[in-house]
Amino acid sequence: MRQISLLFFCFIISPIIPFCFDSLMYGYRLNNFITEEISNIGVQTCIKECLLRKPHCQSINYNTQQFRCEVNSKGADILLEGTPDVNSIFAYLANVSKDFSKNCKDKVCQSLHKCVALKNTNVCISTACRGGTYGKEGQCLPCPVGQYNDGSKQWCSYCPPGSYNDQTGSSFCYPCPVGTYNRFYGQTVPDSCKPCPSGYHQYTTGKAACIFCSFGTYQDLEGQFNCKDCNDFNDCTNSRRTNCYSLIKHVGRIGINGLSYGKYNRHDCKAICQLDRTCKGFSLDGVTKVECFTHTQIDHTTSISDFYEFPTECLV
Repeated sequence: MRQISLLFFCFIISPIIPFCFDSLMYGYRLNNFITEEISNIGVQTCIKECLLRKPHCQSINYNTQQFRCEVNSKGADILLEGTPDVNSIFAYLANVSKDFSKNCKDKVCQSLHKCVALKNTNVCISTACRGGTYGKEGQCLPCPVGQYNDGSKQWCSYCPPGSYNDQTGSSFCYPCPVGTYNRFYGQTVPDSCKPCPSGYHQYTTGKAACIFCSFGTYQDLEGQFNCKDCNDFNDCTNSRRTNCYSLIKHVGRIGINGLSYGKYNRHDCKAICQLDRTCKGFSLDGVTKVECFTHTQIDHTTSISDFYEFPTECLV
């Protein structure tokens, strides 16, 4: 003979009147009469949904692991037409009244729950749900994908930019790895973490943006955690920081229409010119602390002074 756990429970239905019935069975579900499935709700709400569908709903199966409500068109005989299922609750509701118009009171909410006033009704909510879940109508339900609850509150939050979560019931979100980023809340798949474009890098996990390569560095690849050095005096980076080019060194040409900046070292003189949008090249007079000249135009000369011209790719 089948062993059935038959319990006598009072349930609180939102908008909520306590009602009792003697057909609550743990460990069984009714087969062949399911007309509708409703996901991510508590058992009280499942019972309410059945009562709202009378006479088309006569009983319910409730899955305690998947938080799924199955609406049955028949009450049937659970002993003859039911199936053992340790994760299921069966409730026969054909004789339960649809009158659930009264509001709940604190005294009828379950332990670790409280009655909360909403705009048009009151509901019982959990006050002690663990991390990865949230309180809803007397149940602790799992956080959906893209959300999390670290246990410090009674609701789930969307994963912040720079992270994602592809699991239900999570207490944390996965950070995007180094070299990647995402800009949006509530991302649900690892592919939401996009590789940093060329010219950018990201050396930290869980970021919403990438870092533009600094002056004198570049990155010609995507998804990198650092930038490459282009600080040799004879090299320059383009404005998008995606490549390093060689300066054009001239003998027999000269820059004209320029300015004298006084004594600078060679690298600083190069930087002054490259950051000036009108500068096409620079010349140096000296060895260590050199006289720095920047030029907006180029002309021919018989001078033997070194003159450095920026390739067009390096002009900021």
